[in-house]
Amino acid sequence: MAATPGFTVRTRSRRIVTTTVAVALVATAGIGVMHMPFARSLLMSAGGCPMAGRANAESDKRARDMALDTERGTESAPARPALGFALDSTTADEVHAWEKRQDLDCDSPHDGLVVCHGVPASALGEASDDKVTDLALQFSPAGKLVNMTTWRDRLTPETASKTALQIVSSLEAKLGPPETKAGDFGAARLGAPPAYSVSTVAYRYSDYVAEVTAMNAPSGGPSIREHYMSARD
Repeated sequence: MAATPGFTVRTRSRRIVTTTVAVALVATAGIGVMHMPFARSLLMSAGGCPMAGRANAESDKRARDMALDTERGTESAPARPALGFALDSTTADEVHAWEKRQDLDCDSPHDGLVVCHGVPASALGEASDDKVTDLALQFSPAGKLVNMTTWRDRLTPETASKTALQIVSSLEAKLGPPETKAGDFGAARLGAPPAYSVSTVAYRYSDYVAEVTAMNAPSGGPSIREHYMSARD
């Protein structure tokens, strides 16, 4: 049976949004993060992972270096908030000790990457009383934390808006106004069709990158992604 024009347009729009999110994640969060559970469906929808089976701390570093070629700013950050961790200082052993204290469900898909699931926001020093669906922490070949991403999904538009605004407000208190901003993180926007739902803020410094993005994801509903990365060599 031939597809109707409306169905074709909706399917194409969904594919464009899905691919855009997947490409953005690879470009800014690093190859390793794409093996977090939330990202696997995005990868498959976007055609699969080109680095499947080859990711390690060295490949993660190359991906981060490539991202920083375009993401790095010119001024030093006044602070480098990273959910209670210290970029370029926290070690994998310290993260594993934190994981045990918090009684978390974590694994290491490959060398240099730790992924935790169902992390209480309070364990990350955040004000919301929900849980982070997935938390990814990437380490340099020297074993220091350099990159981290959180993902919350299947939220209501109202909850997504409240949580995202708390996160954005906390960043602004430490860093000031963001370099770039789009959308208002409001419930109405986060309940809109995916292509019209995106709200984002970004900070770009010579030694630090931070981003918060909320959207009505094609497969996960209203969702929030946080990204904190060291931009030091």
